[in-house]
Amino acid sequence: MPKNYIKSNKMEEHMAELWDIYDENRRKTGKIAERDVYKFKKGEYHIVVTGIIFNTKREILISKRARWKKYGGLWECNSGSILAGETSLEGIIRELKEELGIEFSEKDAIYLKEAKRDKKVPDFKDLWIFERNIPIEKITFPDGEATEAKWVTIEQFMNMYDNNEIVPTIDFGEEEYKMAVEILKKKKIEKYYSNTELDIPKKNVKYFIENIRTYPGKAIDIGCGAGNETVYLIKNGWNVISIDKENVEERISKRLNTEELNRFKFQKQNFEDMVLEKADLIVANYSLPFCDSRQIEKVWKKIIDNIRPNGYFVGNFFGINDSWNIEKSKITFLTKSQVENLFEKFNIIKLNEVEKDGITGLGKMKHWHIFNVIARITQNRLELFT
Repeated sequence: MPKNYIKSNKMEEHMAELWDIYDENRRKTGKIAERDVYKFKKGEYHIVVTGIIFNTKREILISKRARWKKYGGLWECNSGSILAGETSLEGIIRELKEELGIEFSEKDAIYLKEAKRDKKVPDFKDLWIFERNIPIEKITFPDGEATEAKWVTIEQFMNMYDNNEIVPTIDFGEEEYKMAVEILKKKKIEKYYSNTELDIPKKNVKYFIENIRTYPGKAIDIGCGAGNETVYLIKNGWNVISIDKENVEERISKRLNTEELNRFKFQKQNFEDMVLEKADLIVANYSLPFCDSRQIEKVWKKIIDNIRPNGYFVGNFFGINDSWNIEKSKITFLTKSQVENLFEKFNIIKLNEVEKDGITGLGKMKHWHIFNVIARITQNRLELFT
């Protein structure tokens, strides 16, 4: 049997369920229905919940319904009706625990959408999404309603649906998948910014301000993230243009007073599209490595062309021993000689190579290989990778 499968033979006798009845505007009517007994009248509904569980590979966890159930033998994202007195959120957390043995808290759940379905047993169907890397062998089937589980890609899921292997009432497809992935992406970004927002400024920027150029000027902070370097520079008298692909303007602005806000400008742009102004200092900490390696030469030239004569670059690059060099192929990794070649027309003030195990902004351990650079430009042109 494939490694990503697990089976259970357990069956459990069906027990009566009581449901709250809602009107067409999703307001409780005060009526209680017994499943398989109550005859729904026009305009009456109950609530059904479905949990879509993702892993960090953006695969979906599906389970196989027990043969004794309706649509037995077909696969699904686990669903069920909420019980009388339950909220939709309480219902989906209970269902996932009962059917898969997976315990989630309310803070783990993200509401995706509602579908109003006028069918034989009318309902409001709520889709909830969760994210967790769960080993298949850790999944159990406490109530016996599911017998197998596996992770699938959205392509595999849609092929199974087309081949009538998925419960037909799933109400989850490519559109909902894209919505969910976008929500999870935003959640991940928000977590990163929240985790790093109160970090102290990077050592290279602090060293630059305290030891190299103690009087202010105009700076550009590329890939500003939570804005720690931006805020530090502004509070030291600099005018700063901050650039990031995410809209972090409000996050940074709330850390500045009225006078400081006058020296702050934000541009929401990707590396490839960013428009730079001439500046005395360009900062790029933990940003340039995430530029697609096919674009790095173009982006680097744009940076160099906009550093004023005798201006400075402060930033870092990832080395080839970085653990992400295996996992994320589009990230740019350089040898020490390649980094030095980038600064051929500069006066390199500090070039510090660091290798260590440490934590990412999302709280995960990795091996870091970093070149921290502070350099002063002596010409406005630089030949790359010659």
